[in-house]
Amino acid sequence: MKAHYLLGVAILVAGGIHIATHSFLGTESYAKSLRFDETAARYGNSLLAVNLEVLLVAVTYHTVNGLRVILIEWKQGPKWERGVKWFAIILAVILIAAGTYTIMRGPSLALA
Repeated sequence: MKAHYLLGVAILVAGGIHIATHSFLGTESYAKSLRFDETAARYGNSLLAVNLEVLLVAVTYHTVNGLRVILIEWKQGPKWERGVKWFAIILAVILIAAGTYTIMRGPSLALA
């Protein structure tokens, strides 16, 4: 549970940085900051890409762990709990891999 709480705080910090970069840095309007080319170019900056990766991992873990807790409370038993654990691990790995691929590919898409 400590990891769940710690990552909740990480979500607040990384999420605040993420929102600030869209709202206040480098563009004259919020709507322009949401354009694909602007967003992809922004994550060519390594620090912002790392922040987005932290946000991705924290939100994924927080969400998948919450889902795991709900499913375990819904039904008990060692076989069920083992299945839920592996489902959660596989889901988290897939989501983080897809998100990381998108973050790493973003700057190259802005150049296209």
